[in-house]
Amino acid sequence: MDETFRLSLGETGDITCAMYNGDVSKTLAQAQEDKHDYVLDALNFFPGFRMLDIGSGWGPMLRAAKERSGHGVGLTLSTKHAESCRRNGLEAYVKDWKDVSVETFGKFDGVVSLGTFEHFCSIEDYLAGKQEQIYQDFFELCHDLLPEGGRLYLQTMMWGKNAIEPQDISLKATKSSNEYILAVLGKFYPGSWLPTGKSNSSGLHSHTSKSSR
Repeated sequence: MDETFRLSLGETGDITCAMYNGDVSKTLAQAQEDKHDYVLDALNFFPGFRMLDIGSGWGPMLRAAKERSGHGVGLTLSTKHAESCRRNGLEAYVKDWKDVSVETFGKFDGVVSLGTFEHFCSIEDYLAGKQEQIYQDFFELCHDLLPEGGRLYLQTMMWGKNAIEPQDISLKATKSSNEYILAVLGKFYPGSWLPTGKSNSSGLHSHTSKSSR
């Protein structure tokens, strides 16, 4: 997957959607650049800005920060991701956010996490009732890493009202059914369970500013 991706979309390409805003004449690369700018603007990015990217992938947001005279630190669970980032002069570490504290890298002006939040909780975690605590720990970490007024930009998929129950997801289900498709996705992205959209509370918005507790 790593080699195929880099040959298709480039060394620091993005697979976390793009921003067309109705203009389908844009190239994918331009739409992705527009999205990166949108995210950085939402963080109130400025020259010298220090950003933590949780789930940095092949480094598209790290590159965007560098191009705007800031600096990004990336966290990934993939050695291939980290190697690609480093080859392109970007700072990335194979490290789980759960093992990070303020002492690890210091504080940041902003935190970004695109398309990673849905992988924080496994089906086993969900069934054990641990999902909300995992999310609480994540938001508390971001709070601790940010200054007053600092921003977290979070992008995630979420279950809708017709979500499938875990026990119904199976490769033995009828092909083309939701149950089967989710089982295939589970093989491709193991250890993942989406958050639900039961309320508009917590940090499940496009971005959220830090305020005092």
